[in-house]
Amino acid sequence: MRTEDVLAAIATGLWRWDNASGIVSLDAEAARLLGLPAEPVRLSEAAVRSRFHPVDWNEIDGVVNLAVAEGTLAEARLRIMDEHGRVLRTVRSRSKPLIEGNDYQLVGTLQEVAEQPPGTAARTPSPATGAAPGRPSCSTRGGRSPRRGRRPRCCGWRPRCRCPVSRPTGSPSSAWRATG
Repeated sequence: MRTEDVLAAIATGLWRWDNASGIVSLDAEAARLLGLPAEPVRLSEAAVRSRFHPVDWNEIDGVVNLAVAEGTLAEARLRIMDEHGRVLRTVRSRSKPLIEGNDYQLVGTLQEVAEQPPGTAARTPSPATGAAPGRPSCSTRGGRSPRRGRRPRCCGWRPRCRCPVSRPTGSPSSAWRATG
């Protein structure tokens, strides 16, 4: 099995961005992901840039400049737009700058990613503790007592922590007395 077959099977496209000439080469899958006909193509930088959401273009420009300066990978999510300004999909771009004197080429992949519904956080709090996954609940991070009748911020991470330590118990007058 060829590399192109594997990449097509996992819906990943390859692209090469030549900064010196301003030409972007896309394989068939990368072209499809950018909303173009699914065939290998060479385009101008402006033609490819017109497919990216303007905010995402500004972000990826900074990420690429940092990657070139540090010699690291550039990775970003980009919203792909059609010719009418509607968002078609979101893709993840990962690229490695190949520096040649004062110019560089970016060689990378494009892969479609699922969009999160509006209003959902990337990390949703745990219903049991209120802490985000991977973060300990406030009770394990050293809570603190309320001062002068204010509600406690037991860890400082959330204004209204929902961990078991800071949950009110009993009547409103003794609501925060049980916290430690």
